[in-house]
Amino acid sequence: VQHSEFTKTIQVLDLTNLMTATYGTGSFKEEAKQLAKNPSSIEPCLIIVRANFFGTRNVVKQPPSEAQVAEWNVHFFPPGTSCITFPADSPHASHPLTMKPLAQSSRGQKFVQDSVTYKWVMDSKLHSGKFTLYKYIGPGEEGKLEVAKYWKRDGFKGTGGTLVLDSTEVDEVVGIMACLTVLKRNRRENRR
Repeated sequence: VQHSEFTKTIQVLDLTNLMTATYGTGSFKEEAKQLAKNPSSIEPCLIIVRANFFGTRNVVKQPPSEAQVAEWNVHFFPPGTSCITFPADSPHASHPLTMKPLAQSSRGQKFVQDSVTYKWVMDSKLHSGKFTLYKYIGPGEEGKLEVAKYWKRDGFKGTGGTLVLDSTEVDEVVGIMACLTVLKRNRRENRR
């Protein structure tokens, strides 16, 4: 859902059951964009609540119970690491996830979950609003599996966008929070 840097609450919508177009088609992107224009009629799948003024600490809740499913700590300066922690009995992750830049000047991020490396990689140096999450299940590039994709028509200008992920390969909450970490880091990087 559209928001600003000063928004206290961010809603993440799950459009899965509302989509009729096939993934990978131009009509898929357009349908997702149209559905997201009327967010009041869609129950959010996650709500992220800013817990401090700078937005470096956030509480992640899951409707309808509003139960806390994670805490998201974002480093204030772009090159730093961010951490996503989960309750002890979480079905999403058994340990905290640390998001780190792929390289000092890279917009991509990586994390490790249960000894498996995941990397968010920008699809183009020109279009910073399109990136892909890869799961590395073997050595080198041969073991690389695409598990999620994010795109936004106008790059990092504004907020909102579409995330498609394979929930058999990456947990939905983990994938969403990792994507938000990349977006937050890159938005702050663009302002410097």
